[in-house]
Amino acid sequence: MATYSDGIHSCGSCALWGGQREINGHLFPAAFVRIDNDERGKCMGGGFSGVEMRAIQSCSKWFLWPALRKNS
Repeated sequence: MATYSDGIHSCGSCALWGGQREINGHLFPAAFVRIDNDERGKCMGGGFSGVEMRAIQSCSKWFLWPALRKNS
């Protein structure tokens, strides 16, 4: 499993990524998400819309996954 923070602009922490992931807690000032190292998910409207992407990849249309917002 890999852990990404809300400050890492990768597919794994993006609202537009359709892969499996889970919240791994909030540690001020960051929130974390855990993702299987081999997990892939479909891009749903980002820079690679419709393409299956790995969690570590990124693009310029990154948008924070709402579950990682600090007030949630």
